[in-house]
Order: sequence, then C-alpha cells, then structure tokens
Amino acid sequence: MNKPTVLIVDDEKSARDGLVRALRRDYLVFAAENGASALEVLAAQKIDVLLSDVRMPGMDGITLMQRALANNPELTVIILTAYGDVELAVKAMKLGATDFMTKPINLDKLELVLDRVLKVKKIELENVRLKV
Repeated sequence: MNKPTVLIVDDEKSARDGLVRALRRDYLVFAAENGASALEVLAAQKIDVLLSDVRMPGMDGITLMQRALANNPELTVIILTAYGDVELAVKAMKLGATDFMTKPINLDKLELVLDRVLKVKKIELENVRLKV
C-alpha cells in the first residue's frame, strides 16, 4: 500500500525537520522552506496533505493555501501557527483549510488529525467512484 503524502512548509528549519522526523514512518514526507518552493513540490508530486506555517517570508501560508487549492481542490490543508489567533483560524477555515493547529505542535494531536482527514478523504473518493 502506498503511503499518504504530506508536504511540510515552514521557514523554521528546526520545526520543519522535527515534523519530517515525526511523520516519515507513516507518511511519504516532503518539505519546503517557503511558499515558492512548496508550489514547486506541489506541481511535481501528488500531495495528499499540505501542512503550512502561516508567517513566512515572501508568500504567507494563507496565500500558499489559496494557490495550492486553486490548482488542486482535493488537497487537504492544515495551517500551523505560533500565533493562536481566532480570527486567523476562522479566515483559514473559510478559505479552505481543513484544520488549524498552534505551535508547538502536539504530535499526538497532529497524528489524530492526519488520520481523520485521510480517512474522510478516502471515503469521499470511494463515494465518487461509486457514483460513476
């Protein structure tokens, strides 16, 4: 069975590397340090879940999410931020994020969220196949 793919986008190397180490056992993990690099990965690879920090130099995580979803509406996006801002969370969810998590990331919670969103995605794909 193929592992689900996850793209981690964070300008903080230690945060990015920590998430890669935590997830690589169960997922095929890609990493990018900014929005432009993330868009290159998204164009080259089939990604199931995008985990993106909000505050990054250049393109912020919300803009990245919007551009990524414009090209791949089935992409699951989880926004990560060190700034637990309710307004930002609401905005992200309205614009297409599946979930919003604050840093430091609770890895147990992240695993539960990833498991849930991937199960929902699998069910949705099966329902589409049954309708065809």
